[in-house]
Amino acid sequence: RKIEQTEATVGDMWIAQVRSPVPNHGGILLENGLALHHPCGNNPVDPTRLSIREPIGRWLPHITLWLRHNSR
Repeated sequence: RKIEQTEATVGDMWIAQVRSPVPNHGGILLENGLALHHPCGNNPVDPTRLSIREPIGRWLPHITLWLRHNSR
């Protein structure tokens, strides 16, 4: 379900719009202000690149939607 950014807690998902006319990237909010997401380069499916953890702050200006699983 959709939630407000002010409600976001560990385990919630975010959707961001980066250099695109539509939302095109997502991740999970982790503890300590970190986000888990999979960076993409020229090839959006690159098995040699692993998901990374980095500060959520850099994504906040691009986040268009926060989501929470109904079981929480």
